[in-house]
Amino acid sequence: MVSTNSGRTWDYSAVVARDPKVGFNEASLLETRSGALIAFIRTDNFKDHTVIARSTDGGRTFSPWQNAGFQGHPHHAIKLADRRVVLVYGYRHPPFGVRARLLDPECSDLPLANESKSCPEVVLRDDGGNGDLGYPWVVTAGKNKVLVVYYFNKQNGNRHIAGTICEVCK
Repeated sequence: MVSTNSGRTWDYSAVVARDPKVGFNEASLLETRSGALIAFIRTDNFKDHTVIARSTDGGRTFSPWQNAGFQGHPHHAIKLADRRVVLVYGYRHPPFGVRARLLDPECSDLPLANESKSCPEVVLRDDGGNGDLGYPWVVTAGKNKVLVVYYFNKQNGNRHIAGTICEVCK
């Protein structure tokens, strides 16, 4: 959906991802410096793999979805001052928790992000009680730091909001 009047009205724009066997939901969008829209999408019937779809025309069309090469959902991403992107997501398989990845400014390295030698997947928490966790949100928190807040549970107990401050590698 798109709005040309600051959200007062909305019009249909395009399908972001479609597949006869894979389900898609809980998309999180990020606009890169070049103006590309990157959709980080939760899947169903795809072993919880993250997928992405990219639009280079303001969301009128999206490229076919791509497997990002790792499990996790739902997602949130922000751009850092140095233009890199921090992507955070829940991890709903043992060990349950919250994870993050550092991506290049256009998120073009995403399918290979799990092989990055300079800044691989970061486990922020792996002590969750079960898969009922995640929904992270990330914000910058000073020079080279981010705050990630998320829904969490320990030992399958009370659900709560927790947070992790972490340093972003250079």
